[in-house]
Amino acid sequence: MNPDYRFTLANERTFLAWVRTGLGFFISAISIDQLLIYMETESLLRGLPYCLLAISTLCIVSGYIRWKRNEKHMRNSDPLHYGIASLLLTLIAIGTVIAFVLYKLW
Repeated sequence: MNPDYRFTLANERTFLAWVRTGLGFFISAISIDQLLIYMETESLLRGLPYCLLAISTLCIVSGYIRWKRNEKHMRNSDPLHYGIASLLLTLIAIGTVIAFVLYKLW
C-alpha cells in the first residue's frame, strides 16, 4: 500500500535535515582543522576535527537508516519507531559543553 504522499515527503525532508546537519559538522571539521594548522598548535584540540567527522558520519548514516525504516513501515502500515541517534547526538552535545567548561576551568 502506498502511503499518502505528504508523509513520504515529510520523511524525505527529515532525511535531508539529517544530511544537512551532517554536512554542517563536516564543514566544521574541515574549518577547525585548517584553523589549527594555521595556528600551529599542538593541544588536545587536534582531535576535535576527527570527532566532528565521526558525528557527521553518524548523522548521515543514521538519517538514511531512519528514512529507509520509516518508508518501509509507512508502506506496510506499521507503527513508526524512533532511532537512538537523536539521543546519542544530544549526549554528545552535552558532553562537549561539559568538556569545554572543564577545559576552560582547568
